[in-house]
Amino acid sequence: MNLKGKKYLLLDLDGVCYGKHNNYSLERVFGQVSKKMTKFISERLKLEEDKAKELQKNYFYKYNTSLRGLMIHDGISPDEFLSYVHNIDLSFMKEDKVMRTELEKLNMQKFIFTNGSAEHA
Repeated sequence: MNLKGKKYLLLDLDGVCYGKHNNYSLERVFGQVSKKMTKFISERLKLEEDKAKELQKNYFYKYNTSLRGLMIHDGISPDEFLSYVHNIDLSFMKEDKVMRTELEKLNMQKFIFTNGSAEHA
């Protein structure tokens, strides 16, 4: 990819800044988040876990995020939800020195985006 003359680099935190290319499986992060979502939905809406998982998936496919469905249909606060589901174990994450070095070589502004909370980022 030719980046010559480009001023900005936009990166997606979830999948680019950590992912399979640097031996951090997305499943380690998203697997934990998904389980926390199911637990949150189950406890908050008083549903059995299998029903909570089904609702989580349905909202995801209908609204592109489970949270959006929970906000629309169940009055769930995004701050409460994100605080709960992003409280996960990230101790396995290690600095990717190769990526850092390559990014530092680029003479452009870099921006990282996420649909997660600031704490998650």
